[in-house]
Amino acid sequence: MSNIRFALACDRQNEDLERWSEDAQALRAAGKPTLPTSIGHEKAVNPFLRTDVPIGRRALSLQFSELVGRPPDGVHADARLEGQVPLT
Repeated sequence: MSNIRFALACDRQNEDLERWSEDAQALRAAGKPTLPTSIGHEKAVNPFLRTDVPIGRRALSLQFSELVGRPPDGVHADARLEGQVPLT
């Protein structure tokens, strides 16, 4: 559920994610697993796989900054992720 909470913090407008949050809570309440899922499902709800939309690029940019120890720099971070600026 922590992954879903993180995704919701990144992408509050994602209706598929909202629906998944409700479904996952119901599954957990019934003692059922929320895994496995499909790649199609993950592409709809996982902000790290949604690089086709700004919120996905932002989530990936934030994760990248934690790995390399520097903050994302807005548009420049998006440009790096889109291959327009080298990651050096």
